[in-house]
Amino acid sequence: MVESFYSQSWFWTGLFTLAGSLIGSLGTLLIKEWITSRTQLKIERLKIYESDLFIAHSELYKFIDTAYTYLYPPNNPAHEFQELMEIYSKSIRKNLLYYTPEIRTILHKLDSQHACLRDHDLIPEKPFNDFYKDDLSNLLTKLKNAVEQRTDLILHKYKV
Repeated sequence: MVESFYSQSWFWTGLFTLAGSLIGSLGTLLIKEWITSRTQLKIERLKIYESDLFIAHSELYKFIDTAYTYLYPPNNPAHEFQELMEIYSKSIRKNLLYYTPEIRTILHKLDSQHACLRDHDLIPEKPFNDFYKDDLSNLLTKLKNAVEQRTDLILHKYKV
């Protein structure tokens, strides 16, 4: 009598080999697609971050140029500095976390001086006239150099 092929060992060996191959191939494809999609997501996040980082530094660079034109030659230094810092409040402060600690320290010094100008109950580290005459130009120069260095790193990081 002829035995059913279900009871043959070659059938089960072949069936399990085929099923194992299919499951392994499908699993490999799914894992590969999952890894690829996560990598693409990370790359897109990085592109967005670097774009935002560059825009933040570009806006800060424009602010520094505006500061030079606003403040020199001085007509009414305190008033002009307050107007400049209003521009800072609108366009630069929102991006503060994108900047390096060195840049943030300089910006905090400017902001602190501005706060003391607005509120006469606050005592500045240095009187405004001394700050304006001695420190402001140096701070803007340091700020400009720091922004240029950081922007160079952003733009030329992947140069081959």
